[in-house]
Amino acid sequence: MVKNGRKPRMGILEEMTMDEVRDFEPEVVVIPVGSTEPHGPHLPYGIDTIEAKSFAENGTMTANSRGAKVLCYPVLPISLDVNFSGYEFALSVRVKTFMRVLRDICEQIESQGVRKIVIANVHGGNYSVIEAFLREWSHRGIAGTAGAEERAFVCAVYWPFPKAAELLEHESDHGGELEVLAAMSERPELLREDKLREFKSRRHIVKSLDNPNVRWVKPWHLYVPEGAVGETRKVTPEKAEKFVRLNAEGLAEVLVELSETPWSAFFPYEKNG
Repeated sequence: MVKNGRKPRMGILEEMTMDEVRDFEPEVVVIPVGSTEPHGPHLPYGIDTIEAKSFAENGTMTANSRGAKVLCYPVLPISLDVNFSGYEFALSVRVKTFMRVLRDICEQIESQGVRKIVIANVHGGNYSVIEAFLREWSHRGIAGTAGAEERAFVCAVYWPFPKAAELLEHESDHGGELEVLAAMSERPELLREDKLREFKSRRHIVKSLDNPNVRWVKPWHLYVPEGAVGETRKVTPEKAEKFVRLNAEGLAEVLVELSETPWSAFFPYEKNG
């Protein structure tokens, strides 16, 4: 049934019925991961979650239109934001909690018989812990070892993809052009266009901390007092649509290949190589 010009999308779990899910038989499951945190006066707290949902769902539908069998889970709206704790209502869980949630979800997917899982993450604060989770997951047994055929392969995909990143004219750590493009494309009613401007950051006084070999957790309420940094005015609806489309196509390429590649205990390697 179609209402208001829309119909349920096959491959988007929260829009499917029990019978449709039973008939779907996915090869790949996507777990979108966002966050809930401040992004200045021009963007809503949920922009990362909006981005993750759009990224994963658009990538899933693009992949399925090319013959893939991908099922997209609902987005996780709360992840790792301890460095935003100086702001009001920045939502966060502990690192171990986040890793346990990912493990619980992946184990549930595995129990359904799916052997290929993609974590689609857009929140920068999650990257290192997701990669730690992938290593923790591998402790259950990696490809080519006893019992590997029954254990799911898990990988993570981050955005923006290179072709989409080429559209960005103004580099920003947070709340900048990238997020504005996503909001303009996906939820333009939530973008406060009258608040767009160039946002400034505060520089730290320990110059060695700029060295890429030095890692540390920034207190963001000190680093970006307005909740965002960078020039946000150089955006257009056309550029926003292209940015979102290129990211979806990048994710779809990964999903299609994962879906089409036969499963084995050696996945993703050749059995005889």
